[in-house]
Amino acid sequence: MEFITQFFQALKSPKTALVLFLFSGALLFIPIDRLGLKQPEFTDAYQTQILLVFFLSSAVLILEMAIWTVSTISAPFQRRAREKAYQENIEKTFYSLNLDELCVLWAMTQGGSKTIKASYDNHVMVSLRQKNALGLMTGFQSLHEAHHYMPDALFELVAERGYERMPAEFRNSVRFEDEVRERVHRSIDWRTWG
Repeated sequence: MEFITQFFQALKSPKTALVLFLFSGALLFIPIDRLGLKQPEFTDAYQTQILLVFFLSSAVLILEMAIWTVSTISAPFQRRAREKAYQENIEKTFYSLNLDELCVLWAMTQGGSKTIKASYDNHVMVSLRQKNALGLMTGFQSLHEAHHYMPDALFELVAERGYERMPAEFRNSVRFEDEVRERVHRSIDWRTWG
């Protein structure tokens, strides 16, 4: 019984199954006596076992080929589905932004930068990270100046539609640029907690 268990363990690997398929197929179907070689003695005694190995290894190989074919055919569809879901999440994130968050991201796009240094604990930064609008860059940094980055797809969306998404009275204000600057400063500076 232990031999059968070890045999099936070996067949889990497609490489091993291929080797067993080729070896058992050669023993069963190649006319060794015509090649001028002597037939191995064990082939007569173990003909049934060799045939069983041949069929089992061929079944494993057929299954592996079927799995590979299905995964190859379905890969483009899965990639498109992932891209669509990602784009929907980006749009959902974009429409969930409040005015302070939108001002921070819009200011980043206007400066042409996908990164910003901001206080780690500021409530606006925490909210942006929770919404996956900003990510935290790795490396040594302080709580007062943590490096954040914006995903490319969100950067493009904010650059394209961020201004229109702001309330009309806000964007038509005479002090628009000053108000954006103030909101961004309050959102990134640790001294503005409260």
